[in-house]
Amino acid sequence: KVYPVGDPEKPVLTRRFIISENAVAIKPDAHRPRMTADNNASQQVDFTVNYASLQLNDPFRNIYSSILQNGIWSKSKTNLKPEFVGNNELKYNSLSDKNIFPGGNEFRYFDIKSIRYQSEFISKIDFALSNFNVFLTPSENREFKPYFYWQDFNGKYYIAIQEGRDPDTDADYVYVFFTLPSKNIVQGGRMYVSGALANWKLNEDNLMFYNKEKAQYECAMLLKQGWYNYEYVFQKDGENTIVPTEFEGSHYETENDYLIIIYYRNPRERFDRVLGTEIINTLNRLSY
Repeated sequence: KVYPVGDPEKPVLTRRFIISENAVAIKPDAHRPRMTADNNASQQVDFTVNYASLQLNDPFRNIYSSILQNGIWSKSKTNLKPEFVGNNELKYNSLSDKNIFPGGNEFRYFDIKSIRYQSEFISKIDFALSNFNVFLTPSENREFKPYFYWQDFNGKYYIAIQEGRDPDTDADYVYVFFTLPSKNIVQGGRMYVSGALANWKLNEDNLMFYNKEKAQYECAMLLKQGWYNYEYVFQKDGENTIVPTEFEGSHYETENDYLIIIYYRNPRERFDRVLGTEIINTLNRLSY
């Protein structure tokens, strides 16, 4: 938590981080689900935890595991319990949906490290009201399109500038205009531009508004120059449920990072220890 001196109740920003002991060995495996009707659109993450170096009382009851897709807490499975315990190992190879994630799609992207030329997916750049405005080309609906791989940042961004030396100070802020054509407004919720560019949150800053005259969703965001990944997500009214496949589609082939976190809760202590973490990337690692 970063806050002004003497005023911790008004933080400038907060960020979550993890301190791991690396006290256990984690062997992960990512594969196409075998026991679900959505095996063409999902990915399953199995793993084995070896805790032979530790003396743990009742590991089944006191060890908790979490899996995060691309490091996103809103795309996580938490408090997972193993299917098998024995020989100092915990095996998580669920036949239910506990370890199964929608594969999603590769993130959309754009490059605004320069405002002197139009890079891929940029249709126009102009200057008005003391700001540069970058208009992205209208996004296509990928919900029912076949999977196509391209390298992405898994929803993250990288600050950079082409006509400067120090991106931290030389990169400028520009307004980026997103356009998502849709013949009709999607009922029952609201559409957002999502990604690390919005800190993975859904609020007024990345909310899309429907333009009936042009039959499209629109959004403008103030962003610093660099490379950006993003996607469109739909949030249902009155729920925290997010539908990332609306306009995006979902495929078991999609390249994703999965972070596995192993917690241990000692009944005599007042905190959870992180015994270990492991990351598996699905590119060229998916088994079938």
